[in-house]
Amino acid sequence: MSVSARRRRPMSPHDADSTLALAQDLGDEMARRWNDGERSETESFLARYPQLAEDPQAALELIYEEMCQRRRVGDECPRSTWLGRFPQWKEQIEVLLACHDLLEIAGASFPEAGDTFGDFELLDQFGAGAHGRVYLARQPSLADRPVVLKLASLTGQEHLSLARLQHTYIMPLYWTQDDAATGLRALCMPYLGGASLAWLLARLASIPPARRTGRDLVQVLVAAGEGNSLAPPVQGPVCRFLEQASYIEAICTIGACLAEALDYAHQRNVVHHDLKPSNVLIAADGQPFLLDFHLAQPALEPGSEAVAWLGGTPGYMAPEHEAALAAIEARQPIPRRVDGAADIFSLGLLLCECLTGERPQPGDPPARWLRRKNGKVSVGLADLLAGCLAPQAAQRYPSAAALAGDLRRHLAQQPLKYTANRSLSERWGKWRRRRPYALLVFFVGALAISCLAIANTVRQQWRDARHTLDEAQAAEAAAEQRSLLQQLHTIVGQLREVYGADSMDTEDAERLESNARRLWEKRQAIVAAPFAGDPGPSREVKDDLAVLAILWANLHAGRERQADSRAAAEAMEVLQDAERLTGATVVLCREQARLAELLGDRELAARAAAKAKDLAPASPWEHYVLGRMAFSARDFEGAEGHFLAALEKEPKDLWSNFYHGRAAYELKEYEEAVSAFAVCVALAHRAPWCYYNRGLAYMQLSHPEAARRDFDRALALDPHLAAAALDRGMLSYTQQRYDEAIADLERASSDGADAANVAYGLALVFAAKGDRAAALRQLEELFALQPDHEAAKTLAEHLHAGPDAPPAKTFRAR
Repeated sequence: MSVSARRRRPMSPHDADSTLALAQDLGDEMARRWNDGERSETESFLARYPQLAEDPQAALELIYEEMCQRRRVGDECPRSTWLGRFPQWKEQIEVLLACHDLLEIAGASFPEAGDTFGDFELLDQFGAGAHGRVYLARQPSLADRPVVLKLASLTGQEHLSLARLQHTYIMPLYWTQDDAATGLRALCMPYLGGASLAWLLARLASIPPARRTGRDLVQVLVAAGEGNSLAPPVQGPVCRFLEQASYIEAICTIGACLAEALDYAHQRNVVHHDLKPSNVLIAADGQPFLLDFHLAQPALEPGSEAVAWLGGTPGYMAPEHEAALAAIEARQPIPRRVDGAADIFSLGLLLCECLTGERPQPGDPPARWLRRKNGKVSVGLADLLAGCLAPQAAQRYPSAAALAGDLRRHLAQQPLKYTANRSLSERWGKWRRRRPYALLVFFVGALAISCLAIANTVRQQWRDARHTLDEAQAAEAAAEQRSLLQQLHTIVGQLREVYGADSMDTEDAERLESNARRLWEKRQAIVAAPFAGDPGPSREVKDDLAVLAILWANLHAGRERQADSRAAAEAMEVLQDAERLTGATVVLCREQARLAELLGDRELAARAAAKAKDLAPASPWEHYVLGRMAFSARDFEGAEGHFLAALEKEPKDLWSNFYHGRAAYELKEYEEAVSAFAVCVALAHRAPWCYYNRGLAYMQLSHPEAARRDFDRALALDPHLAAAALDRGMLSYTQQRYDEAIADLERASSDGADAANVAYGLALVFAAKGDRAAALRQLEELFALQPDHEAAKTLAEHLHAGPDAPPAKTFRAR
């Protein structure tokens, strides 16, 4: 894989515009050519993109790349050559040459592609800057999964900001590791493919914003992954939406997601301070992510002087942000509060740049400027963005959540809540789109009256009305089908969650089963083609229908255990219908074989099992289901193989990670179990069972304090989690914290823990404290429940003989 030899020079904040982003991408192209043996020179790139020659910063980016490549191959040019080739930038090149050697020394402590760092193999370098370097890496200990590894100095605070933020549209942090030998901190994040918004906008620059479509955005997203075998495919529901959406709808959707992410951070008093296109990732599945929290910190209060650090990118900063920077440079108090309103201003600038290709300058009326630059920006949307760009923070949107809400309302053709729409025609058009049949109904009624009054035109008007009605009915059918598809996607997601859970409330199970049954009864409407020439349901729709049938049948047959097996027979009928409708899959056939065995039809069971053997799992979910089946049969090695196969394609799937950890634990691969449960904690940080299971793995690795922290967190989230109280009690016993052990064991007992385990644990603790009578009483209770408890018999013999208590029994994971 080609790797850039460049040590990026320290960039001023002015570098972060679309021209510089293009130059940096061309620098990467130059590096690839040099690595392939082609000695490309800066002039060839300047000839291809004349606009770069008008921006010295962008041109110097290419010149500096060529300097680094020549040094790498031992073909450095003398100073006079560089000054002779580019006399118009003589002063800048003098400074660049003076800094070149220093930059090489400063970057020497960073590893290169091909090296290893801890548990990771570094494959390629995505970029470098004053704050560190970003690599594409592979983690062999977790099925060679690709990750993004950011290396920065130990003084950075980005990991502390990210650790507090677990949101759908904020890049998650798996974990961090400090290396004192190199002075570097590693931040490990998932590799989601895609490209930065700045990169995408640079690739779209040749298309005028008014002529762009959502499909154009998807096409450049596809181009971003070409040539990278590790890049995930560009697909999924978000990408399908973008392909059908207008460019303005796509940008508003991205803006709403980013606003929701900012609101989540602002609620936790984290202000990003550096929102710009290069700090937004559009993943391969089309989902936007907010990146780079190295400048994030709490809101700045007026009058503050002692600010640990503050930065930003000119051209993307709010007026109060710029004023704060100027005050700090002048060693004066900050004049105005800098809070989430500054991020709202930056997001408004970012959206303007996406919609027009540039940002409004101070003094330009934003709404009028937007309409002049892109005539497809409606008056309402222009007013909405003007509400982000008010010079005074108090005049902007009151919160990022309010901004997200108005963007969603604009997309849904609804009236805006926080800004007035001055255009009567736009408001009328939105009303029409929300109620597409209101005027049609009025027209049909008027037409009927006219037909009665004008006899000589009855037949023609009837035909016209019939044609209009047919079109309306077809539109209604299409709308109903879209609604059913959305319901299908939602219910399948809920059913998958139920399949992953160990237990479920009866009322919730009945409600979910009822909804699934209702949707299955409408399957023909889901797969029907409402328009002539429609090719029929997509593969994704068929897969969802197959999953609906499998999970509903599993839920129904598992809950209804009548003696006549009526529920199993109904479930079997549904599975056979599903096979006829969507085709055979390995899980569908396995479920048919299971139900056939339950019904006593061995011939049908044998046919279904034979068919399943000839099929391979076709999706991550099928691998997960097969893994669960193997896990239930205690085939932990087979289960682990299926869970790793599922995670290779869906590394952020909660249940695949969880059961991967469970299987690794059973196989005594405790370090891998800790890693798997750590991912679960990142994905579901409010789920107590994630912390509890990681605590069990830490106990097996002899990390008692780490185990205690996880048990504490699990009990803080669920005070009645009896298993966590029981194991924390036994951990306290091994650490001779006997009073804490007794309190936790009694707590576990009151919350329904196994009485025999609790009695044995208390007997151990009382024996260790020297209270033989209390220990013997606990053993009496235990023998009443479990007379053949061998460990308890051994303990009783010791107590009757009078020696000290024996070592603690090790408890297994639950």
